[in-house]
Amino acid sequence: MRASNARPRLRRGRSAKLLREVCRSYVVGVNVDFEKLRSGRDALSDSGSLDFICADAAYLPLRDSSINSVTAVLTLHEVDEAAIDRVLEEVCRVLRSNGDFLIIDKVLTTFESPAEELAVMTEFAYHKALEHVHGVRAWGVREVDEVIEKVISKNFRAVSRELVVAGEWMTGEEFLASWGKDTVKPTQKIRSEAKRRELQELIRKIKDTARKHGYVPVKVLVAYFKNLKDLQAKYICFLYNKKLESINQ
Repeated sequence: MRASNARPRLRRGRSAKLLREVCRSYVVGVNVDFEKLRSGRDALSDSGSLDFICADAAYLPLRDSSINSVTAVLTLHEVDEAAIDRVLEEVCRVLRSNGDFLIIDKVLTTFESPAEELAVMTEFAYHKALEHVHGVRAWGVREVDEVIEKVISKNFRAVSRELVVAGEWMTGEEFLASWGKDTVKPTQKIRSEAKRRELQELIRKIKDTARKHGYVPVKVLVAYFKNLKDLQAKYICFLYNKKLESINQ
């Protein structure tokens, strides 16, 4: 899974370190990008009880039922659309019975100002660049109910959800100095002139919005789920036994 190239941001390795400190337990960070893993590890002065694994989240190199909890921070919207079901199934597989799954992610919501909408606009532009240049379609930023329903469909129970404000205040100049490398440069590689112009127009709108309104903290979804795989297995066994009883009668 790729890290987002837009704010709000966490310094590489910081989320894994924070989890270790809060949970006081062994933490494994997973990312498909080796360079991001290495820079995250190098940024930590103390990596005790903390390991990093370079792996695709759709094929986690972890044993079944071996993990107590999984946290996805600004991750799901970056997952390839074709792989989102597989990623959630892998989370369910590696979690222990009644294990915890915490999601923190950008979502489509009501925006109170153009500056708030900027975070979603940058994601949309980045994902369009990926699709037009590399043929990769991200699952993208979705509405809250879409995210909840998708996770529930993969054998989880929703415990809680809320929208919280996260991120930093920045001037337009500060924002534009840190954004765009992974979105602007690839536009020249888009073969379709119509698609290239469409993306260039969106980039122009992003830059104009940033200059006029700056960048503000945005609402992100914090959703907590419980793994239900053992309950599902028990229910299947119950139905199977009931079926056998009806056959034997």
